[in-house]
Amino acid sequence: MFELENRWLRCMNYQPEPMTLLVTLFNDQEEFDTFCKRAKCSSRHKNLGQFLLDYRYSLQPMRDRDLLYSYKEFLINSHQNQQDIRHQYIIELLKYQGYIYLIDEIKQWSIPKFPIDVWDLQQNGLMSSRSFSYFLRHLKEQWKSSHFQMTKEELIQYGFQSGLFYS
Repeated sequence: MFELENRWLRCMNYQPEPMTLLVTLFNDQEEFDTFCKRAKCSSRHKNLGQFLLDYRYSLQPMRDRDLLYSYKEFLINSHQNQQDIRHQYIIELLKYQGYIYLIDEIKQWSIPKFPIDVWDLQQNGLMSSRSFSYFLRHLKEQWKSSHFQMTKEELIQYGFQSGLFYS
């Protein structure tokens, strides 16, 4: 119970969801599932709890210039129609983890859209025997390593200069 009280005191000014605090009480998936069945949790609360249980230890701030990079990368790697809800889950995860000072920054961060699609590759003369997904996957990795800063033109230039489009 001390851990629950401690977690509450750290994040109470940020109005955590009830499940954000309750997850503290569960050691594993089985305990959480049992609780959800007995308490008849809504799917919204169950999904949030599941997310917090899955990522409470594995998703942590990076020790480089952008502490939120691992969280941002997680959001970028999420399917586009899940990004908004996962953005909210990340905010709750930061509350759970006690990184209160990062919450305002992640709230203000808007999820950038990957600037290239298949049409852009075709417009630049690529008629690949390989699937376009191969090129897009490698270009997206390059875009992520630039901290989501590279433009469409820079990515296409990178594809040609690095030999990616010739392989």
